[in-house]
Amino acid sequence: MSTSEALSGEFPDTVDQDAKANKLASFELNQLKYVCRQLRNETQGLVLRDNELMFEGGLGQLKNFLCTVPASLVSTLRPVSVIPSFGNFHLLEDSSACEYLKVFCRQNPTFSIRVRHSWLDLSKARFFENAMVFALHLRKDKSFGRRLYLSPATHARYISWALEWSRGVQLIDNLDEYPPNFRVFPRTQSFDEMVLRRALHNDTLVARPMPGGIDAAIALASEVLEHGI
Repeated sequence: MSTSEALSGEFPDTVDQDAKANKLASFELNQLKYVCRQLRNETQGLVLRDNELMFEGGLGQLKNFLCTVPASLVSTLRPVSVIPSFGNFHLLEDSSACEYLKVFCRQNPTFSIRVRHSWLDLSKARFFENAMVFALHLRKDKSFGRRLYLSPATHARYISWALEWSRGVQLIDNLDEYPPNFRVFPRTQSFDEMVLRRALHNDTLVARPMPGGIDAAIALASEVLEHGI
């Protein structure tokens, strides 16, 4: 059983912390800890340290998992990836979990979250428009849109869209910026450059020309793929 499979069980908010911890413990992958006390001490946190965890149950599942992790092991965690679900009307799926995770990331700057979002589809020209909305919502980054060479009217429309997920905030500058270790990435970890080039050529909805043309757009897509937003 893989680590991601082992940790894919859901921890509903109605379950108390002891029950969550017991369910997590039932999926123990580090069997070396049972050999002797020395190995138990030497391998403490081994599973968390040597595996990149994937949470397919959304941000709420990650929140519940972090509630079970001892503080002493948080620093051993590698970057975790999350596949969001969309039960609520929110850009990142669960606003209450987002708030918790933002605080957690600020308190634990060596820990990082990578949200693998389906809206950042590197096979479609609309990738750039959705990426701009994330840049505005998460980073208050108006310069991202200017890199796409959008008209002022188009830029204003996307600013309005980003604010829809901001609980009544009227100005981008008043948003609560996400910590730099809480980032959004494309769902896939690679992309076919030629597919994206064809999409840009064929999609009349994309605001063009971009500074530097399509080559600059491909470079921007590669940047988001590697570093997220």
